[in-house]
Amino acid sequence: MHFFTQDEELIRYGANFLHTISFSYLAMGFTQMFLGVIRSMEKAKLSALISSSGLLLNILLNALCVFVLYPNMPEKAITAVALATVVARFFELGWCYIYSITRGAVRFQLPKRDDAQRKLLKDYMRYTTPVQGNYIVWGGALTATAAIIGHVNADMVAANSVASVVKNLAVVLCGGIATGGSVLVGKYLGNNEIEMAKKAGGRMIWYALIFGALSGVLILLMKPLVFYAVDLNQNAQEYLHGMLYICIYYCIAKSMNATTIAGLFVAGGDSKFGFWCDTIVMWGIILPLSYISAFVWHLPPIALYAVFSLDEVVKMPAALIRYRRFKWLKNITRNFTETE
Repeated sequence: MHFFTQDEELIRYGANFLHTISFSYLAMGFTQMFLGVIRSMEKAKLSALISSSGLLLNILLNALCVFVLYPNMPEKAITAVALATVVARFFELGWCYIYSITRGAVRFQLPKRDDAQRKLLKDYMRYTTPVQGNYIVWGGALTATAAIIGHVNADMVAANSVASVVKNLAVVLCGGIATGGSVLVGKYLGNNEIEMAKKAGGRMIWYALIFGALSGVLILLMKPLVFYAVDLNQNAQEYLHGMLYICIYYCIAKSMNATTIAGLFVAGGDSKFGFWCDTIVMWGIILPLSYISAFVWHLPPIALYAVFSLDEVVKMPAALIRYRRFKWLKNITRNFTETE
C-alpha cells in the first residue's frame, strides 16, 4: 500500500482489505479456468448464470455490510466487504464443482500423462504464454498508473475508484462480445471454414463498435445515479465529473481492442500481437508520459486522467490494421494421431 499512496488512512484501510480478499484468488483460479472451458464448449448461458449469480451475491453482501451491519464503522465495513467477495468467489467455485461431478462433461481432475496430453500441453504453452505475458504487462502497467494516481492526492484516488467501477460496469457487454467472438471464430477456424470465420470477425467488429458506443451512452445515463450514490467532497466530485466524460471515448476504443486483440486474434493463435502491443504502448508511451505529466509538468488531475486513458486509443489503429491484414486467420487445431 505504501507503493500506491502516502495517505496513512488509505494504507491502513487498504492493507486490511487486501489481507482478507487475498483468499478469493484461490477460488477464482479454479472458477475462471472452468468457466473459460465451458464457454469454449458453447455453454455460455451456464457461465453467465454462475458469474451473474456470484456478482449479485457479492453486491447484496456488500450492501448488507456497508449499510446495515457497519454503517458508521468504515474500517470494519471495508474488511467485511472483502470477506463478502471471498464468500461470493467460493460460492461460484462450489457451483462449478457441483456441476462438474453431477452433469458436467468437464471434471476437476489431474491430467492424464499420455501422448495426446503432451502434445496438447505443448500447444497450450505455445499459444497461452504470450497471453499470460500480455496480462502481466498490462496488469503491471495498471498497477503503476494506480501508484501514480495515489501519489497525486486522495481526492483523485477516490474519484478514480468510482470512475473505474462505472467504466467496468459499462464495458461488461463489450467483454462478452470479445469472449463470444473468440468462441465463434475459433469454432469456424477449427472446422477450417476460413471465409465464415472472416465474416464472423467482421460482424464482431461492428458489434464492438455499437456496444462501445452504447457503453458510453450508459455512462451518461448513470452519472446522476452515481453522484447520488457516492459521498465525495467537492474536489473529488469535480474530478469524477470529468473522468466520466473521458470514460465515454475510452469505452469505444476498449470495446474494439478487446474484440480484436483479446478475442479474434487469440482465437486464431495470434497471441503475440497483444503482448508486444501492450508492452510498447503501456510501458514505452503511456507510463513515461504519465510520470512526466504528474511529477514534471504537474498537469491538473483531469488532464492526467486523460493521459492514463490514452492507451486504448493509441492501440486501436494498430489493432484494426492487424485485423484487416487477416494474418490472424489460422486453424490451430491439431490432429492427435499425427506423428512428431
